[in-house]
Amino acid sequence: LLLSVSLAAWAGTADAAAEPFAVAGAILAISLGVGNVASVIAPFPLPEGSTNVFSGATAGQGCLAGLVVIGSLTATAVAGPLLVQSGRPVLGAASLIGGLLYGFGIAWLGRHLAAAAIYHRQPELLQVLVRRSAD
Repeated sequence: LLLSVSLAAWAGTADAAAEPFAVAGAILAISLGVGNVASVIAPFPLPEGSTNVFSGATAGQGCLAGLVVIGSLTATAVAGPLLVQSGRPVLGAASLIGGLLYGFGIAWLGRHLAAAAIYHRQPELLQVLVRRSAD
């Protein structure tokens, strides 16, 4: 919100702050929904050290992490809303509100799909994500 208002004020059109805020909110909500599904489909534990996120104890974990990130970004871009500035206040407000509702709908759907997928996989996911230090 702060970034969209400050950029709109810097551009000299403070009334244009709603559109970037709505698009950013919709994309954030879509990425949350996609991230929920991706974390259930392809889970991997984060490394102990904070030097490299793509490094891990098992071979191929970095490749899996990279593929999950690329797949999530692609799914977010495909599901992302296309909001067009119409110039008419009623249609503009409807498209902004519709874009936010679309984004939060995708977030709800992603959370619902992830919850349905994780229900029968909980022991398997815990085994994947638990530390291997006891071995």
